Amino acid sequence: MARIALAGAAIAGLVFAAAPAHASGPVRNACLVIENQTSDGLTVVVDNLLFQGDSWKIRPNTTSLLTLQDGSAIATADGDWSIRAPSGSWRYESGWDRGKGCNGSWVYTVS
Repeated sequence: MARIALAGAAIAGLVFAAAPAHASGPVRNACLVIENQTSDGLTVVVDNLLFQGDSWKIRPNTTSLLTLQDGSAIATADGDWSIRAPSGSWRYESGWDRGKGCNGSWVYTVS
């Protein structure tokens, strides 16, 4: 039993290491924007409760507001975002995407 528990802990540690990107702040209804400043496409997987496991493909050298199929922007209910993506950095832009119903946007930049 102990070996199974240790193996499970090791696997969980590997999975956690692959999901490094967390934005947090008291900004409810903030949308999510991905800035891909690389020459390669990338995939972002969102781990928030409402969008758990949903993924978006981001083209090279683009800035993308993540939206649902109906074109509405995804927004966080609790003010935080948790994503799986290549290494990058976070910032909050209070004026971004207000026309889409967002309370600003968390911007994740991969460069």
